[in-house]
Amino acid sequence: MAKKQRFPKLFQPGHIGRLALRNRIVMAPMATLLAEPDGRYSERQIDYFVARAKGGVGLILTEATMVEREVSPPSDIPTAFIDSPWHIPRAAELVDAVHDFGVKIGIQLSPGPGRYMVGATPGRVPISASPLPSFVNPNILCHELTVDEIKRIVYSCSDAALRAAIAGFDLIELHAHTGYLIDQFMTPLWNKRNDEYGGGIEGRMRFPIEMIDTIRAKVGLQIPLSFRYSAEHGIEGGRALTESQEIARRLEAAGLDVLHIDAGCYEADSLIIPPTYLPQGCLVEFARAIKRVVNIPVITVGSIMTPELAEQILNEGRADFICLGRALFADPDWPNKAREGRVEDIRPCIRCNERCIGNLFLMKSISCSVNPTVCKERYYAIHRTKKPKKVMVIGGGPAGMEAARVAALKGHKVTLYEKENELGGQLRAASQPSFKGSLGELLKFLRVQLDKFGVRVEKGKEVTSQLVDQVKPQAVIVATGANPLVSVIPGIKQEKKVSAVDLFLSKKKLGSEIIVVGAGLIGCETALYLAQKGKKVTIIKVRPGTKVAEDLNSISRRSILTELAKNRVSFLFNHTIKEFNAKGLVVSDKEGIDRILKADTIVLALGAKPKNKLAGILENKINELYIVGDCVSPRKIGDALHEGYVAGWQI
Repeated sequence: MAKKQRFPKLFQPGHIGRLALRNRIVMAPMATLLAEPDGRYSERQIDYFVARAKGGVGLILTEATMVEREVSPPSDIPTAFIDSPWHIPRAAELVDAVHDFGVKIGIQLSPGPGRYMVGATPGRVPISASPLPSFVNPNILCHELTVDEIKRIVYSCSDAALRAAIAGFDLIELHAHTGYLIDQFMTPLWNKRNDEYGGGIEGRMRFPIEMIDTIRAKVGLQIPLSFRYSAEHGIEGGRALTESQEIARRLEAAGLDVLHIDAGCYEADSLIIPPTYLPQGCLVEFARAIKRVVNIPVITVGSIMTPELAEQILNEGRADFICLGRALFADPDWPNKAREGRVEDIRPCIRCNERCIGNLFLMKSISCSVNPTVCKERYYAIHRTKKPKKVMVIGGGPAGMEAARVAALKGHKVTLYEKENELGGQLRAASQPSFKGSLGELLKFLRVQLDKFGVRVEKGKEVTSQLVDQVKPQAVIVATGANPLVSVIPGIKQEKKVSAVDLFLSKKKLGSEIIVVGAGLIGCETALYLAQKGKKVTIIKVRPGTKVAEDLNSISRRSILTELAKNRVSFLFNHTIKEFNAKGLVVSDKEGIDRILKADTIVLALGAKPKNKLAGILENKINELYIVGDCVSPRKIGDALHEGYVAGWQI
């Protein structure tokens, strides 16, 4: 008897226009910075898309692919183009590779970022609907497109669509999201024109409607058309939901086959890539509101990380298709695992935004904190070893667990030693706040995989040099982690002071007024956690300056600062701590003036120092030795997991 499908709605076949899809899972269009210098899709891009096709999605959408570069000057980043017949062969290669796995693929076409163009230099002025300040450099005014230039872009878009059809793409999507050029025409905040392309909604919609009409004239009715746009921008003067519903009606009347509903713009980028501080599925209600006013299918997106949530959305009729973005970075096999009911094997996205969008901000190709193989699928492929080794992993935190998982997956005989009675290291503490629940899912995933791949785990056993001599491993991976840094505060009793890590792991009773010493990621997340529990919290930054959460990417940083403000967390800058007495914490400003802060508990979030003594001893004793994670240098979880993966992969 066939096994009952756990997520029947998610794996029900669906249709977009005349296109039949095997399930309701769509891969989101996400920038990679992997395109060739001439704009062709690179071999690494093809490998990246093929991995997701193998993983079982129904439809893949490419990253935004530019349609011309004469009117719209290209950005200074590697960008995919289809503005020439020379781009067709490589595009066809991508399409054929995806089709080999029974998956459909759509191309997302874009006339460019407009005022968001990166790399505005003399002679390359950004374009827009109106002469607005450039987002990247407000000292530069965008060039207001002439009617002739608008027409040239419209027809370039239709020519690009025809090339895409020749290459074999199954669907064409227009990029009208994130405040890019089409969105700039659609929105009165950015469109100040007085001609036929401005004014009321009919004029503002003329540019995208003309694109739709000319594409239809070029490619016919066989290829469905999609349109991705923001239901709400999330900024003052931006689009509101009521106008987005009217836009939806007009797009349906223009012959669109599906609407792809998102939110935000780069002034409200936490809606574009929602960080962990926002709830999962935070944009779904926008899709539901659009679905109420149209008869064509609606795709929803926005931190939909679990098949349970995806199934619920479909069952409740809030959308017709589920678009997965970062979830498919974290685990390209997410669909197949969900279809087979192996939810415990899905590697969870932790929504940290560090190595995905964070890399893009640094002009680096994308990666993923929990999945080092993203965009390096061929290089980091795991092949079973023909010569299994006896491997000893010392430390059961994220780096050690990942190293053990990968080494075992390669076929080695692995034993992991953890001196505590529970695996997880600092993941155990970091996953305690409700907004960091995905870290708890990651810990659960790693524990399950160790068991499935036969890793022997020795808990409550501290490794010494003598034990290593006794075990005689052929390879050793040291992942002993780090200890929290402590600060001496004169006059404070032990029960009044706690490290951030110990706070999350202990059941120590806390007072109602708490001071967090340290304004980095750990300090800010600890303060938010305490404030959400009703505590009155003040963060003291002990280093000079007033910038907090400096070790976070910009999107997550803005989001956590917003949440801290909502929860009334206070900040104190440029003060030194003198002592703790019966009245509270005595601090001194840069002029030497003292003040007393009332506090029941002092939480120390000052960073950590590596535990590397054993690694130093073993360096001269073990031929094949790998040292990974915080015992090298305390950093972020992505560093620990990447180093753990590479160590296990290299053995």
